[in-house]
Amino acid sequence: MVGKDIKITFLGGVKNQAHIMIDAPKEVNIARGRAIEKRAREKEPFIL
Repeated sequence: MVGKDIKITFLGGVKNQAHIMIDAPKEVNIARGRAIEKRAREKEPFIL
């Protein structure tokens, strides 16, 4: 449990991957780490 409304369940894993399930209210914004990293890279200015 994370707080009183968010539940994270480990579903299993294979090699270097973990499968989880997140149960949270709709008001909680959940983003995968890769999505956050991708968004950060897209906002970086291009350096020539």
